[in-house]
Amino acid sequence: MKPVVLIPSLFIVMFMTINYQAILGLIGAKIEAWRLRENAAGMGVLDNPPDAADSFENVLSNAWETRVINGSGMVNPGPEFSSGKFEVKDGSLFLYLRRDPDFENKPPSKRYNNVALIGFRGYTPAPDRDIVARANMQAGAGFFGTAGIVFEPVHTLQQDGAFRPSAPFNMFGASIIGPESEIYGNSGAVCSLAVNWWPSASSLGDIDVYEPHTYEVRLQWLSERSWLGVITVDGTERCRMELPPFGPVELQIWSDGYFLSTSPWWKLHTPRISFRNGEKYFRFDAVEVRTEYHQ
Repeated sequence: MKPVVLIPSLFIVMFMTINYQAILGLIGAKIEAWRLRENAAGMGVLDNPPDAADSFENVLSNAWETRVINGSGMVNPGPEFSSGKFEVKDGSLFLYLRRDPDFENKPPSKRYNNVALIGFRGYTPAPDRDIVARANMQAGAGFFGTAGIVFEPVHTLQQDGAFRPSAPFNMFGASIIGPESEIYGNSGAVCSLAVNWWPSASSLGDIDVYEPHTYEVRLQWLSERSWLGVITVDGTERCRMELPPFGPVELQIWSDGYFLSTSPWWKLHTPRISFRNGEKYFRFDAVEVRTEYHQ
């Protein structure tokens, strides 16, 4: 066998061995995108619920149908459980994580801490309309992990807040990623898309996440098999991504303790996830979801 044949073959085997997780992730995302497009074919146009909002005056709106706090491998509706808490105060919603004193002694499966609210279910874009989620968001001092606002397919999580076994995770929205983490080199305010857990991300620009800003997440109908996701910050467009149609969607807002990183440049940027421990809060004001009809 000639070396000129052996060397490229060996390189391909080594490359695939090193990057097998990334290759499987990419294939899984392609298959899920195909499934979503096939499901959307012939679905027709569905009616949207009325516009809805939560201004966090005194209590949480009934629009939040699922309230979730993850801690120590268990799920609870809160408002306080394990290291997590959500609180309505002075016209704002605060999502808190406290330091877990037993964090280092727990196995990795018990270290995930998250506070999330899910609701505003049943909206879809159509040829004559967009759907828009709008919220004011602000990270507290010492922020770590991730937080944000995303659209996802309805009932992505079960009623108890846990993911359905082997279910894909699809979402699009605005994420805030702590300075200790990065996804494809981005931290701070990020435009995020996940298809079957496989992420795409781009920076939303030089935004001070520790100051309040108004984020809008818009879904536009491009065709029966394709949507467009657009994010604006304080009225300025910062991102647009094409995505497969999710079908009817719900809104999720959250704050968690994820530590995110991607592999070195010579790999296919396989996302790596672990967990951080500490004190943090994240603030939301005036969350709303609305339908905007085209002229």
